[in-house]
Amino acid sequence: MRIVSTFFPLLFVSFLLGIPNVSFADGEPKFRKVGDLKPTFYWVALEQDDGATRDKELKDMEGNVLARVSDKFFRSIRLEGTGRLLDGRVLNYAGRIGSDIRYLVCPPEAPYGYGVNLIPLVPFRSVAVDPSVVPIGSRVYIPQVIGAELPNGEIHDGYFMAVDIGDAIKNKRIDMFTSFGDQSAVFRRAGLDNMKPTAVYIVE
Repeated sequence: MRIVSTFFPLLFVSFLLGIPNVSFADGEPKFRKVGDLKPTFYWVALEQDDGATRDKELKDMEGNVLARVSDKFFRSIRLEGTGRLLDGRVLNYAGRIGSDIRYLVCPPEAPYGYGVNLIPLVPFRSVAVDPSVVPIGSRVYIPQVIGAELPNGEIHDGYFMAVDIGDAIKNKRIDMFTSFGDQSAVFRRAGLDNMKPTAVYIVE
């Protein structure tokens, strides 16, 4: 559903909140409602110095061992796709060799890891989607998030970029990236609860 003239109240609210870079076509912003999607949250897994045995190997695409980690962190990085080691390196999903997930070491310009096509993830701004529902590269608008206070004091304007995918992110799911560790409380405080449907729009 296209929302044009009926979005005048949102345009007024956007002006008051200082929402930047709203897309204009015929003098008004245009939004296409994707539907009510179910949000989940993901983040950079953090390796902990908990004394656990480090006998799990994380390898690159060539089979080189990048790190030996505990079973707990091994499972966490497989789930999240990105993880920060105790030595500060950030490893990101690179691909599969058979059923074995392989990783790459992220450079300084991608401190939080990558989405698809080596697009750097941006805390509280990147989302993973089903590309058949929301095309990769789309600017996404989630009204429920407006007003959420970020850790740096910034007030969220409700805008995100669809830059990532996930094995479990299918159909009416949207996975919202936080930062280092689970910081989903930022969104939960705004009323965005895990798997509770919320309106999602594509900005055109």
